[in-house]
Amino acid sequence: MNLFETVELQARTRPHGVALVEADQTLGYAEAVELSYRIAGALRRRGVGESDVVGLMLGNTLVHLLVLLGLARLGAVAVSLPPSLNEANLEGFCTRFRPRLVLGFAAARQVHGAVYVRVGPWLEQTCDDAERSRPHAEGDDRTFKIALSSGTTGRQKAISWSHQRMLALLELQRTVRPFGPGVRLLPLMGFDATVAADTALRQLCAGGTVVVTRRIGYADLVRAIDKLGATHVLSSPGIMARLLPQMPAGAQRFPDLGGLRLTGGLVSPELRAGLLQRVTSRVSVDYGASEVGVLAVGDPETFRVAPSSAGRIVPWVTAEAVDDAGQPLPAGDRGLLRFRGETFPPAYLDDGGPILDADGWFKPGDIGRVDADGLLTVDTREDDVINLGGMKVLPAEVEEVLVRCPGVTEAAAYAMQTADGRPLLVAAVVCSDPWEPAPVLQRCRRELGQRAPSHLVRVRQLPRNEMGKVLRRELIRRTRIEPA
Repeated sequence: MNLFETVELQARTRPHGVALVEADQTLGYAEAVELSYRIAGALRRRGVGESDVVGLMLGNTLVHLLVLLGLARLGAVAVSLPPSLNEANLEGFCTRFRPRLVLGFAAARQVHGAVYVRVGPWLEQTCDDAERSRPHAEGDDRTFKIALSSGTTGRQKAISWSHQRMLALLELQRTVRPFGPGVRLLPLMGFDATVAADTALRQLCAGGTVVVTRRIGYADLVRAIDKLGATHVLSSPGIMARLLPQMPAGAQRFPDLGGLRLTGGLVSPELRAGLLQRVTSRVSVDYGASEVGVLAVGDPETFRVAPSSAGRIVPWVTAEAVDDAGQPLPAGDRGLLRFRGETFPPAYLDDGGPILDADGWFKPGDIGRVDADGLLTVDTREDDVINLGGMKVLPAEVEEVLVRCPGVTEAAAYAMQTADGRPLLVAAVVCSDPWEPAPVLQRCRRELGQRAPSHLVRVRQLPRNEMGKVLRRELIRRTRIEPA
């Protein structure tokens, strides 16, 4: 089935149901589908056909979602890109994927290897009967979207999202989150983030409403909830950490919000506590990956029972921890995490290599535990494990001790080298005054022994990316350790 057909079905069964809301513009399902027909026709006249790649630099707009639907009808392949993408990266995208068109709002962009077209009235010209009577392109297992990984470990990898996979995950995800009529979803993230655009599309397939805000700030969040009626918010930990200080202290700003879902990074207990106190009591957290989607979900009840967990494994995924030889460990033992699910794609597009191993397991590179009840705890990244002369140290173990020390609110452990090449364990801490490092170091030595940090570095805040992940390389760059 073509994904567009499911949205078209919503338009036939509930034509006046609200599909999209942005500022002062509201589109019912019948109107949204009509505009998608027009867009499909306009793109077809520009030469876009089945399997053609189209780059979308359309930001957080209704047009972005409508063009995605039009491309689905055509059987074309969409790639959502940040409007601020620089020329070098845009050229790299065009060289790699050879798009038929790149669409944007800017008056002009220098695009090598593709045609850049500014979005305008041409995109919504009325389509004729011949265009309207054309059948939808086949969907099923054909690629509809190409998602790009974050690229934090090197070149961005490309993941294929087919019509079938998009729709299959919708049915599975209904078991862990609300979709459909009555849900007004606000994706408080850029649509170039795979999870934002895909979740919005799934809401439209299910008959829900998507609330769109072009900017991502506190005033925009307030307007979307108070004025436009958003009932559920999708955001990254980094965005909410940035907005939280602007929330009024002493009371929840949105006590009636149906849910605040965080995805794209682990959420610190401090951030979660702040959101529960100042935003809403309905905070949930996803653990997952661009390649395979959500793997575990933590809700308020889960975090009440297990505050340091990452949530419970979703019903359609199998998870376990394995030892260094790849053998499964008993429930609750720490090891390298791996996951298996029927909807997982086997390989990246072009030259990205396999996503799954020979036995069908996906390994995100995290170390953690899965207990007998499916509760997942993520301790650290495999790449972050610190080797101190043959002794392995998990940063999370060190950080857990540090944040229990009076006055320390956040911590990040990392390794450096002395002038003669010896490994050195250092920890950056965010703390309140008065600051006395000696008692903190003493407590670490008492509880951690040889795994205790030898140096503490006080920082105003930990450097994080937009998804809330600590940038340990940036901490290493900033740290200066004086010779003993």
